[in-house]
Amino acid sequence: MKQISVLGCMIALVFLTFAKRPLETSALYPIVENQRWGFVDAEGRVVVTPQFIFAGDFHEGLASVRIGRTHEFKEGYIDITGRLVIEANLDGSGDFSEGLAVMARGNKYGYIDRNGKSAISPQFEDASAFSQGVALIKSGGRFGFIDKSGEIKIRPQFVIARSFHEGLAAAIILEAGELRTGYIDKTGKWILSPKFTVAGDFSEGLAVVGTGGEAHRGEDQAVLLSGNIKYSVIDGWGPCYFKRIL
Repeated sequence: MKQISVLGCMIALVFLTFAKRPLETSALYPIVENQRWGFVDAEGRVVVTPQFIFAGDFHEGLASVRIGRTHEFKEGYIDITGRLVIEANLDGSGDFSEGLAVMARGNKYGYIDRNGKSAISPQFEDASAFSQGVALIKSGGRFGFIDKSGEIKIRPQFVIARSFHEGLAAAIILEAGELRTGYIDKTGKWILSPKFTVAGDFSEGLAVVGTGGEAHRGEDQAVLLSGNIKYSVIDGWGPCYFKRIL
């Protein structure tokens, strides 16, 4: 949904992904008719009549929906029958992952459970879905990680970071006026030092990284890349399997 997507969209400008992971969705697909969103099944039959200003994909059996008018709306969740199971009283809503979903009240972000109850109170400047037991959050202008109790597991210290995949997360620091990316484990320890210009998530033991060129901070969490960046594929220990200049 609108507010929750900011973090993901900005970070997407920075990181490359070695292999796209399929989203966990139901066999329902969003459609738009007369500027209203609904869902059809794999045969194209309408299951949920188009009625929402916007609707997200189904995750863990629930989909976030936007109700009201274009500039005056609230968000909640429906099940696969189209029944509103979590009241539309949220200012922002994200996909469910590991039993929790990001939600917003005003300009603060927290998490709710599948019953719509607050699991972690809205307190963060930004937040993303849980992955491998922890979630990326922004506090005090920096990114860190929390567990499902809301406890800080890795203190906010990174300019930008990614969610954990296969036990590692890409994280960016500012060094000598330039942004550098490396990989941390769940204790916050650097497993691969921040020496890359750009780096993607690990998938099946491999990740795409870029060296050379420059990375600088842009507006709204964006990172600007310039120069001759050389891309290669590494494993969790750092060796390069092959190189290619894009």
